[in-house]
Amino acid sequence: MDYLEWYDILYGLQRKKFVSIENLSFPYPDYRRGQREMMTATYQAMTENDVQYVIAPTGIGKTMATLFATIKALKDERQKIFYATAKTVGKKIALESVETLHRHGLKLKILEITAKDTTCFLEKRECNPDVCPYAKGFFDRLQEATKDIIMTEDKLDRKTIESYAKTYRICPFEYSLYVSYFVDVIVSDYNYVFDPRAHLVRYFDEEGYRPLLLIDEAHNLIPRSREMYSATLSSEDFKQVRRLSSKLKPSIRYAVGKVLDRMDTIKDEIPSTFFKTEKTLDSSLFETIMNVLKKIENMLKENPKTKRKTEILEVYFLILAFTRIHEFYNENYLTNYHLKGETLHVTIRCLDASPFLLRTLLDKSYGSVFFSATMYPIEYYKTLLTRGHGETLKIRSPFDPRHLKLAIMHRISTRYTDRKQSLSEVIETILTVIEAKTGNYIAFFPSYAYLNLVYQELMGKTQGELIVQKPSMQSLLRDETIERFRQNDGKTKIALFVMGGIFSEGIDYIGDMLSGVIVVGVGLPMINRENDQLLEHYEKTFQRGFDYAYTYPGMNKVIQAVGRVIRTKTDRGVAVLIDDRFQRSSYQKLFPPEWKERVFAKNRKDLGLLLKRFWDEA
Repeated sequence: MDYLEWYDILYGLQRKKFVSIENLSFPYPDYRRGQREMMTATYQAMTENDVQYVIAPTGIGKTMATLFATIKALKDERQKIFYATAKTVGKKIALESVETLHRHGLKLKILEITAKDTTCFLEKRECNPDVCPYAKGFFDRLQEATKDIIMTEDKLDRKTIESYAKTYRICPFEYSLYVSYFVDVIVSDYNYVFDPRAHLVRYFDEEGYRPLLLIDEAHNLIPRSREMYSATLSSEDFKQVRRLSSKLKPSIRYAVGKVLDRMDTIKDEIPSTFFKTEKTLDSSLFETIMNVLKKIENMLKENPKTKRKTEILEVYFLILAFTRIHEFYNENYLTNYHLKGETLHVTIRCLDASPFLLRTLLDKSYGSVFFSATMYPIEYYKTLLTRGHGETLKIRSPFDPRHLKLAIMHRISTRYTDRKQSLSEVIETILTVIEAKTGNYIAFFPSYAYLNLVYQELMGKTQGELIVQKPSMQSLLRDETIERFRQNDGKTKIALFVMGGIFSEGIDYIGDMLSGVIVVGVGLPMINRENDQLLEHYEKTFQRGFDYAYTYPGMNKVIQAVGRVIRTKTDRGVAVLIDDRFQRSSYQKLFPPEWKERVFAKNRKDLGLLLKRFWDEA
C-alpha cells in the first residue's frame, strides 16, 4: 500500500465522520434531568478551550452526555478525544456509549488502550525480537494490520486489538499505540494523559494535535497525580542490576558501588525511627545515580543481545523514571529515606501535582471536563487538580430523595481507640438493618483490620450469608462476588467491604441487588508519616491541612459508598452512617444535596422503627 492510497482511505473516513456527526441526533427519546445542562457545559468547554468541572449525581448519564457533546464539538481533523478513567468499568461504559452512537449512524473510530503487561501474549513479558515472536518483524506486518483494522472496525477495544494482533503476530500494546494515530476517541487510564513517564507524547508534546480531555471519576485523580510525579529507588535495585550485568563489559560494578557507598552513608545518618525526610535530594547520591544510568546505556550498546537485557532494562527504566521525575522537583516535593531491614528506599515525593496538571490543560490540550458524583467540596478538588482554574456546574440528582432513607447513628464512636468498646453497638446496628427487611446489604469499613474485627463477632449472630472482601482481590473474584448479589434466593446477604476499594465505586447494584449500606466510620485515611506530610504541606500552603489530608478524602469514600444504593428511578434503599462525627456541622456541610432527608437515631430501637416505617411505605 503506497502513501497516496492510504491518504485517500483516511480522507474518506474523515469525510464520513464529519457528515455523520452533522446528522447525529441524541440516541434516546428523552434527556434525563441535568443531562442537557451537562452537554451544554461540555460543548462550551471544548469549543472555547476551557476547563469545566461538573458534579453530576449517578443516574443522569454522565458518560453519554460528555461524549455526545464532545463529538458534536469536533470540527478539525487534528482534534482527538481522550476519555481518561481510573477504572476498567469506566472504560467499558465509554466504549458502550460510543457503540450506541454507532448504531445511530455515527462513523467514528474509538480505541481502548490497555497496559502493556496486561495485554502481553507471553507468560512473562520479554520485549526482545530474538525472544518474542510478536516483536520480531513487527514493522514488516504493522502497516497491513493497521489498514485491515481501520477499514474494518469502528470499536477497537482490547478484545479486537488482541484478535488482530494475533492474526498478524504483532505486539498488541505497540499495535494499539500506532493505531491511535488513526482513531478519533482514545479510552485509557489517566496515565496516558497526565503521567510524564507514560503519557502519549505524540499528542501532548508535539505540534499538530488538539487533544480534548474528558476526565471520568475525577475525584480519583488527586492521589493518582501525586503518584505520577513521584518515584522510588532502593539499594536492592542497584544490587540487582549489578548481579544481572556481572559478566558484561564495560563493567558497571564501580559505578554501582559508588551509589551503594553513598546510600550506606545515608543509612548511618537515619535515626532509630528508620525514616528521614529532607527538602532536597542528596546531590552526591543523584550524581552517582546519573552516572550509573549512563554506564548501563553504554553497556547495553556494547551487548545488545544479552539474554538478560529485558531484566536489565526493567531496572534501567526505574532509574530513568527517577531521574526524569527529579526534573520536576520544586517546593511541592520532599525526599524520604526509609530503611527497611538492610534496604534503603529513596522516594522523591510529590505532595501537590496541580501545577503540572494545569500545565497539561493550558499548554497541551484544547478543552477539558472533569466530572464525578462526589467532588465535595468542589474547592478542594479544583485547588488540588487545577489550582482553582475552571468553571463549575452542579447538577441535582434525578432521583426522588425520599427513595433513600439516610439514618445517622450519632452516639457511636468508631475512632481507633474506641473500636473495641463500641464493637457491640456496631454489630447491633448491622443486625438491626438486615433484620428490617430481607435483602442484600453492604457494610463498609475504613480498614481490613476493622472489617475482620466485626466479622469475627458477627459470625453466628445472623442467619444471613456473609460475604467478605479479601486484600488484593482480583477482578475475577470481584465479579463472582457481585454475581452472588444477583442470585435472588430469598435469603439475606451481608457483605463486608472496605471503603474506597473495588466494590465501593464504578459498580451498579441495580434494583433488588442492594437494599442498603452501612458505613462504619468517616473514612479517614490511615494516620501515618506520609499522610502527615500532606497535612503539614497543605496547612502551610492552603491553611487547610487536616481537611485536605484526611477529612475530605475520607468523606469522598463515604459518599461513594452511599452512592451504591440508588442507581435508577425505581430503586429504594437505606443507608446508615455510624459515627458521632457525622452530627458535626463541618461534616454535614460535605453531604450531597440529595441527603436532605437524613435523620438521627439515638439507639437500635429508634433505628429499627425508622427502617420499618420506610419499608412499610415502599
